[in-house]
Amino acid sequence: MGKSKILIVNNYSMKESLKQVNDGILPRHHVWGIDKLNEYFNLRFITYKCPKFFVKTHLARLYYHYFQLKVLLFCFGCNHVYAAASPLIDLLASLKYKKLISKKLFMVVHHPGNFSLQKKAYDKLFFITKVAYDQACMDYGNKRHLFIYNEWGPDMNFYRIHTYNKIKHKEKTSFISIGKANRDYNTLIAASRNINATTSIICTKRSQPTNYNYKTDMNVKMLVQTDDTLISGNLMSYSEMVQTLSNYDVTVIPIPHGHKGLCGLTSFNDALALGKPIIIANSANIGIDIEKEGFGFIYTAGDIQDLKEKMNRFIQVPTLIESMGKRAYEYACINDNSKFSNTILSEIKSRTI
Repeated sequence: MGKSKILIVNNYSMKESLKQVNDGILPRHHVWGIDKLNEYFNLRFITYKCPKFFVKTHLARLYYHYFQLKVLLFCFGCNHVYAAASPLIDLLASLKYKKLISKKLFMVVHHPGNFSLQKKAYDKLFFITKVAYDQACMDYGNKRHLFIYNEWGPDMNFYRIHTYNKIKHKEKTSFISIGKANRDYNTLIAASRNINATTSIICTKRSQPTNYNYKTDMNVKMLVQTDDTLISGNLMSYSEMVQTLSNYDVTVIPIPHGHKGLCGLTSFNDALALGKPIIIANSANIGIDIEKEGFGFIYTAGDIQDLKEKMNRFIQVPTLIESMGKRAYEYACINDNSKFSNTILSEIKSRTI
């Protein structure tokens, strides 16, 4: 008996990402469990990427509906459909609700409120943050049997097989922040002024701060990369990025005030896997109480003085870097990505047609 077919849907190429994982270029948590699914299913791929023309002409919604039809065509012959992001399979969920299709539908929900169950049907929804899970339970309490909180942890093997620099005792505490979008680097730069520490920022033009002055902000270093290079490797491979992160004491994840969606989880996982303490804005919506867990501090988004105060805690008590870093690493090991992937595999395998 041959393998059952499953359609994999995401907003970036899962086929290319799986190849990069197998080549040791990318950590496994970036393929959302399809490395496990690949052992038991024949994978078929479709990627949602709205062309710039549709974005610039405000026709992105039209392209989205076109993509829904493509998904419908691509899923013929597949018993299962797995969307690694929401809401990418709305049409199939509507057809399933109307009992026009019987395919098994699974979807990963990243952001709170970023999906609908109004006249839609799924076999299982996986929530990668407690914030999104709790919101879904509030909105659709009678459907919570469909929900699984499945924490998206790091692929620890990826970080272990690479040799990263060990932090040596330095005269100054060092902070680093890396992010492609939805970063509040203006607040981080302002908080980094007049403290006895160094801060490095690696960003894209989308997240580039406007208040950086290379002449006066002498303790801040900034590298602006072209868009889509932080992961793809055109300027910096994932391994090189993580190598860079490993040279710093503390990871800072500055998210803008009022941000509603999930943000910064990739940086969060990188820091955990490397055993780095974290300072994160309360608008990141990751939903993990890092202060209670003992590996970092949460600051009020947009509050320069609060962020500065949290940074000063590591400067004034350097032993926190090691103790909190140890807790971060232990947390990462407990919540290794294999738990996430095994849950995805188990749920999908248990629902065969």
